[in-house]
Amino acid sequence: MRSFALQVLVFLPAALAAGAGRAGAVELLRADPAASALAIHVAKSGVLSGVSHEHHFVPQSWQAEARFDPARPAATEVWVVVDAGSLHDREGRLNAASRAEVDRKAAGAEVLDARRFPEVRFRGAEVKDLRVPGPGALEGVLRGELALHGVHRPVEVPFRARVERGGFRVTGSARFLQSDFGIRPYSTALGTIGVDDLVSVEFDLVLAPASSPRVAGQGARPQGS
Repeated sequence: MRSFALQVLVFLPAALAAGAGRAGAVELLRADPAASALAIHVAKSGVLSGVSHEHHFVPQSWQAEARFDPARPAATEVWVVVDAGSLHDREGRLNAASRAEVDRKAAGAEVLDARRFPEVRFRGAEVKDLRVPGPGALEGVLRGELALHGVHRPVEVPFRARVERGGFRVTGSARFLQSDFGIRPYSTALGTIGVDDLVSVEFDLVLAPASSPRVAGQGARPQGS
């Protein structure tokens, strides 16, 4: 514990220098969508998967916020909201017509059912396995809850954060099964062509101190949280 405390002291000066506020102050951070990246990957499956494609969805509408106290990094809170109907497949081998069809099916009743469940929401409320790999860097696993397709389930998100340009850059990934959220992975041709149950989400977020005085998580915080 003493060794870890010393490591945190290495991280804190860089965090404070980045504009994270005075020691003990909770900072509200927001992701800049123009400088950040969020992508959802779904692999192909089935005995005839060689004639199909993997899918790499990017949301057009999303937001992310975090409450960060440099003196208590394990108490970090994160809110991410994605417009379920705004996902678009960026798989380069798809033509425009095929891509539009994939987008339609992804948002449709058989998959995300965006009309009934218009938002995908994640709330992270605890960081475990904190590590300080070097000055201005922090690693750990964010534990939280994913609300998808009307189902709420716990999800763990490994991440790495580093001080950058007056804020933080946070990268990482998470995995979950579609079936855990009541979604049957798409398949056709008697199951010989389809997509895998496993979904991988990758993110590269540029977070900066929020400029507006609104309450942290407003607009991004899951209702009822």
